[in-house]
Amino acid sequence: MITLSAAECRQLLWDDRGKHPNELWDALYVHSPFCGTCQLAERMLTIVEQTCPQLTIASVHIQFVPDLVHTFQIESVPCLLIWERENADASKEPRKIYAFHSVSYLYEQLRGGEADG
Repeated sequence: MITLSAAECRQLLWDDRGKHPNELWDALYVHSPFCGTCQLAERMLTIVEQTCPQLTIASVHIQFVPDLVHTFQIESVPCLLIWERENADASKEPRKIYAFHSVSYLYEQLRGGEADG
């Protein structure tokens, strides 16, 4: 998992050269290090990454990115933002997952399933 600083996250998400986030990573994991559920979700995402090495997941601490929280209307942590690689429409919002049911659920979501949580 790629850990982003606040500056890196802002620069990459709002790149003035027009590069869309889905060209950089498959998902962005928004978390708090003080959240027990976030720690469990991170372990689950690590397992998904190990079983599917072509996936690229970045992570960022929620307190460092208030603009991102506002822009994508993130309601709580953990939150996984998933951009569709097939649809590079820069205006399209990412899918949001708040309920990290299981490793297999996350794997399916990252491989193209529909979020419902």
